[in-house]
Amino acid sequence: MYDLYPENILNAERELATAYCTGSGSGFGHVIIDYEKALKRGFRSIAEEARSLLESTPDADRQGRDFLRAVAIVSEGIMLWAERHADLAEELARDESDTARREELERIAAICRKVPAEPAANFHEALQSFWFVHLAMHLEQYGWSISAGRFDQYM
Repeated sequence: MYDLYPENILNAERELATAYCTGSGSGFGHVIIDYEKALKRGFRSIAEEARSLLESTPDADRQGRDFLRAVAIVSEGIMLWAERHADLAEELARDESDTARREELERIAAICRKVPAEPAANFHEALQSFWFVHLAMHLEQYGWSISAGRFDQYM
């Protein structure tokens, strides 16, 4: 990534003369994610699209290829992260004596097995998918200024 920035910018950042103007030290935030795409398509579809585009992207387009690889990797990571949540919910359900709570945990596990990998089919799935995407962005951007956008429209 550093080879994309002019040397004077990199030197200023190293000397702390700038406030991490390249974004290399942290994310910038002040972004609105395309939550609707994640809710309507799911990350499996997004990863497949990235891999498909990668096949047709010329080798000379290094940045484009790197971006598409990153999209596929992140999509797979988010889906695995949701699976881990499902695993935990199932584990907790096995040990739960309260029937209502056990059923709730089983429902959470089922939803996490579906979204965000697949499109959300109801409000509960949409809400869970939104939350995975929102938390993933907070992890990547250190939680700075990430807006939910027009939640009232895409939910």
